[in-house]
Amino acid sequence: MHRCFNIISAFFLVALFSACATAVYVPLEILRPAEAALSDSIHKLAIVINAPERTPKEDEGEIVDIHNVHQRLQIERENLIPHFTKSLSRSLRNASGRMLSIIRMKNDSVTGDILPSHKIGAIRDSLKADAILSLDELSVIPSIKLKRINDVFVFGDLNVIVRANLKLYNGYEVFPHIYSCIDTVSWQSYGETEDLALKQFPSFQDCLIEAASYSGQQVCKKFYSYIDNVDRYYFVTLHPLMKEANLYWTKGSYEEASFLWEYIYDNAGKMERKAKAAANMALYEELNDRYESALNWIKKSLDIFTESPDRYSDYIEYLLDYQQQLKVRIRENR
Repeated sequence: MHRCFNIISAFFLVALFSACATAVYVPLEILRPAEAALSDSIHKLAIVINAPERTPKEDEGEIVDIHNVHQRLQIERENLIPHFTKSLSRSLRNASGRMLSIIRMKNDSVTGDILPSHKIGAIRDSLKADAILSLDELSVIPSIKLKRINDVFVFGDLNVIVRANLKLYNGYEVFPHIYSCIDTVSWQSYGETEDLALKQFPSFQDCLIEAASYSGQQVCKKFYSYIDNVDRYYFVTLHPLMKEANLYWTKGSYEEASFLWEYIYDNAGKMERKAKAAANMALYEELNDRYESALNWIKKSLDIFTESPDRYSDYIEYLLDYQQQLKVRIRENR
């Protein structure tokens, strides 16, 4: 993975979360290569829906309450396949950078398996398609985990896992190229009770639709390189060592800044400064692709901030989202 980012030209100071805490905004651009680029000779692509619509029971998830009791979770939903394929076709067209004609159609006899050769030939000839991308399975499975922190707040994680199996029939090739894609879309919430934490989530139906559409975009990245934009922050305080670390960072001396942040974490008497240094270390570790270490620093920071949830609620919200992004990236890299 190659990371493209420009700290000096792109950063600006913002009052993050509250007027008394200052942070530096760091926009990261991550260049990701395509897994298997579509040939420039493909001018017309047919997306064939060869997947049956799944029921809530087939895509059953679970909800885990604060007592670690597991219960079944079935969410009524409309057909999610059109949302997936519409997003996929739009993303492919935009990413190609050329005139790529895409046609969506449903197989008249859905099999969820390899399309027979006569069917491939009929689709290719009738549509004059250079390639066929067949969606053979799409499952969208939700899960919710609730956890009480410090006997004050209940934190909720809503994860929607989308699994898609596709096959690319390129030109007159007999055997398809097979792609399996797994994406996780997450939402976080918190409240004083389980019910209040659950009510903070968007509607579950909307979450499933958003997850299916997001997954369609991600499939496009199998075939075209792309830039992944993420927003990050690091904390700056009036403490001399924190100010010195900021000077190193703005000059591009990231390792020197990390030495100071780690020293501050190990030696600071003030817990808030300690937590901010830990959060800054997470950013440094992420920039060096050490996601497990970054996640560990986020946990250290959260352990401190969650001791005063009312005072640091905005910090907690940001770090919970950051933590979830790191967890997803770790799962995707395994």
